[in-house]
Amino acid sequence: MKEIKNYTSFELEIRDKKIDKIFNLNSNELQETFTKPLTEKRYKLYVIKKSKKFLYIGITRQSLSSRFRLGLNASGKNGYHGYKWKDMEKIKLFVWVFDNYDEKQLESIEAELVLLVRNTTKRWPLFQNEIHFNNNFTNGKKVASQIFELINEV
Repeated sequence: MKEIKNYTSFELEIRDKKIDKIFNLNSNELQETFTKPLTEKRYKLYVIKKSKKFLYIGITRQSLSSRFRLGLNASGKNGYHGYKWKDMEKIKLFVWVFDNYDEKQLESIEAELVLLVRNTTKRWPLFQNEIHFNNNFTNGKKVASQIFELINEV
């Protein structure tokens, strides 16, 4: 599955609950903002890590900029407090764009990846709040395993 190997990785600096710097680790370049396809309405799986520790695994179809702005700025109004990692100064972000899977299939991959992290490291991702389990996608475990192998040690 070549799409598994085609991912983008970043180092993000966060200040005042905003992404202050986006450093693309694939191109070794500083970026002003996220670019296509990460800003398009396409399904994405993203993993947040710090010092080789898994912090959070999520999926979204909205622009990554919009998703992160919502999660970083949330204050608890209407019950949503946002990302629990939003006070960290520097994190690593890994993103996969999937055009061949629907939301339920991505939820399956997300859940299998979270469970794989738990089973391998003996810890849940530090700030994981929820998982949407879906057992109807038989490739979920395989895709999650391939993703885990790519980023476990980085």
